[in-house]
Amino acid sequence: MKKRVALLTLILLMAAAASAGDSTPPSEDAAKIVAAAHLKKGQQFAASGKLESAEKEFTLGLISYEDSSALYLGRGQVRYQQKHYQDAIADFDQYLTRVPSDTKTLFLRGIAKSLLKPEDVTGACADIFAAKTAGLSMNGFNGLDKYCKGQPNW
Repeated sequence: MKKRVALLTLILLMAAAASAGDSTPPSEDAAKIVAAAHLKKGQQFAASGKLESAEKEFTLGLISYEDSSALYLGRGQVRYQQKHYQDAIADFDQYLTRVPSDTKTLFLRGIAKSLLKPEDVTGACADIFAAKTAGLSMNGFNGLDKYCKGQPNW
């Protein structure tokens, strides 16, 4: 009888260990699906002016799938609108490492740097110059030469 109890206990422990091993993280495809749902909901909140809710949705999406350039961009834009410039810059940094050819976001990151307290004039002008050099039209943005006077490449 004691051997049966010991064997049964051993089998139960093995079964418990095996089922604990089944708690693998979700697949990348599942993570992308969840992230896409949060992206869509975040965009809807942002479009309706519910910026805090949008930021939360983008953050939840990034928790699910941290490689999403669209979630970093969305959250960065919302943070910029909320005047959380340092956080917006961090998100734009993440986005631009994934999509370096986006000159509009490069320019927006430069503007965010110019709005920091204290301003990051050097960083702002470097981003603006890089966007301009990459072909972004600066028509309508008067005063950039004056703002960036004395900075590298200006």
